[in-house]
Amino acid sequence: MDLLAVEALSARFEAQYPDTDKSNLRVSIDDGTNGYRLVLIVLVQPERDWAALVSNLSELACSLHSRGFSPHEWRAAKASTLASLHDRARAVGSVTNVALAGQLANAHSRGIWVFSPSELLFHATKIFPDLDESRGNVWLRDRIISGVQHLRVETPALSAYENPTEIVLKEFGSQSCE
Repeated sequence: MDLLAVEALSARFEAQYPDTDKSNLRVSIDDGTNGYRLVLIVLVQPERDWAALVSNLSELACSLHSRGFSPHEWRAAKASTLASLHDRARAVGSVTNVALAGQLANAHSRGIWVFSPSELLFHATKIFPDLDESRGNVWLRDRIISGVQHLRVETPALSAYENPTEIVLKEFGSQSCE
């Protein structure tokens, strides 16, 4: 479900910021401390107004909160994820020992299993037909919306303020989904 949600969220953000290079936009789910799961959204746009980006991000979060994923977004996420798994399964022979060792070490330190791309693909082809957007939206509500939001803004523009944290909180705190 994580793969599908990341793909659907990434597509939503790419649609919101079509002029942004894909290397400057990343959505991932990471394990935090104390068993928390973190949905990380990294958007690098140094030439843009940070307050406008915060406002856009807030609007996007509100649309996810109120409407969740659309059927079209979910179908596209499943197709894209399957295509990515096919590509990864075909390229498995070209993975270097160093990259594989890194993946295994990371999985071991986190206490999780590592599945081969072909095994992921096999399970995805069996599970995906039964996963519609309503299941994705339940996942979204349970994992993202119920959690604490954290915003980190890094920009030289904030150095002009005596208390930049207060400025960011004022801007971010003024955003609501009503």
